[in-house]
Amino acid sequence: MKLLAFGTEPVGVVAIGANASGIVAIGQLATGVVAVGQLARGGVVIGQLGVGLVCAGQLGLGVIWSAGMLGVGGTSGPGFIAGLFGRLYLLRLFGRQEGPALPWRELGRRRVAVAAVLLVALAALWWLAAGQWLVDALTRTGGISSTRRRHSRACPCVEVHRGRTTISTRRLNRRPAGLSDPSGRRSSVSGWVLPRPTAVTSVAFSAWLVR
Repeated sequence: MKLLAFGTEPVGVVAIGANASGIVAIGQLATGVVAVGQLARGGVVIGQLGVGLVCAGQLGLGVIWSAGMLGVGGTSGPGFIAGLFGRLYLLRLFGRQEGPALPWRELGRRRVAVAAVLLVALAALWWLAAGQWLVDALTRTGGISSTRRRHSRACPCVEVHRGRTTISTRRLNRRPAGLSDPSGRRSSVSGWVLPRPTAVTSVAFSAWLVR
C-alpha cells in the first residue's frame, strides 16, 4: 500500500489521478473516504457531481448532509437542497449561534415517517452508486488497505542422484484445481501438480522412511 500514489488509476492513502482510489482521493473520478473531483463518491465528497454520506457540490446526493446548487440529503445545508429532515445549521451545531441545530420538533409525525422511508431509499441509492465501490477499494487484494502478498508453497520431493537419495524442497507451480498438466497427469493434492512417480523414487522414498 502506497502512502502517496499518482497515475491514471492510483491506489493509496492519498491518491491523485484520473481514476483515483484512496483514503483521500483527488481526480476526475475519485473514490475515497474523502473524495474530491468532477465525479466524487464515497464518504465526504466535494465535486461537480457528488454522491456521499456528506456531500458538497453543484449536483449532490448526501445521505446525512448535502449542500450545493442542487441536491437532496438527509439534512440540508446552503443551496437549493431538499432536506428530508429539514435544515441543519452547522454554526448552531458547533455552538457558534444560539438555537437548535436541527429543528426536528417542528416536523409532524407524518413527515418524519415519510422522511425515514425516503432516507432508507437514499441510503440504498448511495450504496449502489458509491458505497460498494468504496468497500471494494478498501478491502480487495491490492486495494487501499491490503498488505498481503502471495507466496508459493513448498513441497518435499525425492531426488535420486547416482546411489544417494536426498530430500529437497521444490517450488511447485500453482494450477487450477482439477486440471491436469500437459502430460495428462492429475494431482493427488487438489490444485498442485506433482512430479511423475517412478518405481525408483517410490522405493527410495520407502527406504528413507524406514531407515
